[in-house]
Amino acid sequence: MKINYTLDREDYKKAGTELITKRYIFLITYFSLVSVIVSYTFVYKDFNWSEFLFISAIFFFFALIVISIIPDLIKHSKIKKLIDSQPDLLGEKSLEIKPDGIEFNNFYNNVVKVYEWHTIKKTYITKNYSFITLKNRTSFIIKNEDLKESDFIKELKSKIKTSF
Repeated sequence: MKINYTLDREDYKKAGTELITKRYIFLITYFSLVSVIVSYTFVYKDFNWSEFLFISAIFFFFALIVISIIPDLIKHSKIKKLIDSQPDLLGEKSLEIKPDGIEFNNFYNNVVKVYEWHTIKKTYITKNYSFITLKNRTSFIIKNEDLKESDFIKELKSKIKTSF
């Protein structure tokens, strides 16, 4: 099974925004629960609501900023520089499911590369984009509109599961 897709600069921005939104919904929930548990350990002997809420808020914002926001800003800056310096990331591409992995073809510079099944970490879908993440921390971003007529992601997920 083969799909052709095209990405431009706006697609990278929109995909990044969708991914961060999905990530922050999870992180806010997670850090809220962890901050409540951590702050309770500080005040459980002599419980005081104001102290409990203060410690929870401090831990929550510290964790959110240090663990999430700062690394995401750095990553966003690196991706922006990478796109500016490598125009071959933009344009028409194709992915094809082969018996030994997925074959990537970049029509801009005629690069063809096969990624074996063990190098694929996971796939996930947001509102407008699908992501195929590799173990080397790179991803393929595909517009969902390019996948409408295809079961590419379903077939890819089944191949990933059966290859392990």
